[in-house]
Amino acid sequence: MSSIIIGTAQFGMDYGITNTRGKIPDEEVHEILRYLVDQNILKLDTASGYGDAEEILGRFTDIDKFLITTKVSIDSDETIKVQIKRSLEKLGVSSIDTVLIHDYSKVKSEIEKQEVILALEELKNTGLCHKIGVSVYEPWETKGFDGDHSIDVVQLPLNLFNQVFIQTGEFNRLQGIGIEIQIRSVFMQGVTLAKRIPNKLIFAVNDFEFYLEFLNKHGVSQLDASLGFVKSLPGEKDIIVAVDRIDQLLSIVESMSKSLNPEIDFSKLSSSNIKFITPKLWS
Repeated sequence: MSSIIIGTAQFGMDYGITNTRGKIPDEEVHEILRYLVDQNILKLDTASGYGDAEEILGRFTDIDKFLITTKVSIDSDETIKVQIKRSLEKLGVSSIDTVLIHDYSKVKSEIEKQEVILALEELKNTGLCHKIGVSVYEPWETKGFDGDHSIDVVQLPLNLFNQVFIQTGEFNRLQGIGIEIQIRSVFMQGVTLAKRIPNKLIFAVNDFEFYLEFLNKHGVSQLDASLGFVKSLPGEKDIIVAVDRIDQLLSIVESMSKSLNPEIDFSKLSSSNIKFITPKLWS
């Protein structure tokens, strides 16, 4: 089973390599939130690093209806507890569903990892959140997690071009030890939905053109392929999607209800170009 989480980066800042709108006006954000409440789509993903997204969400009257994931940084002069208390204040809630470490890749030593986990456990034990976890980029970051670990949630990148967590077996391993998976970068900042490759990524034009030809051959739209691929993965998982208009959201909800031909081998679209599949390397 798969459920949708609405990503909110574009609510608080100009986000995404294919984004031509910039930051979404506050009133439109609240229209989207109202529609989500009406449709019972009640999961949000945000972060203290997403501009003023948390403040905008906090000004929405029914924000307490949502299950919210927010993220804090270890690359801060403030403690994790101070950061999350500030996030709760901005969001206008007393507790939150899930807290993740936004930059877990910066945790190097085992001692530092233990300190981070203990800080997260304190949040959970004092009722500031219900679940704790990490946001990661690569499979090596989660190798130390086992069945006795206190981590509840791992948020990871996975899409038609970036299938590393599947290929290494780490996706299945994490599910097998009971860790909840949140899949982000499903559209790779809109690249999997683009009609042509952004200029910044022209070096990967061959991968992109093969992708378009592959979908055309199988008669599948870019949206349906992007969502159908992650939805078809085994087990329960949350799929984070970004929207900047209600009609976009309608299209996503419709696409999530579709079933694709199980014979389509989407593994053929996986790219080995690390720079292409890693957005933090695009700048």
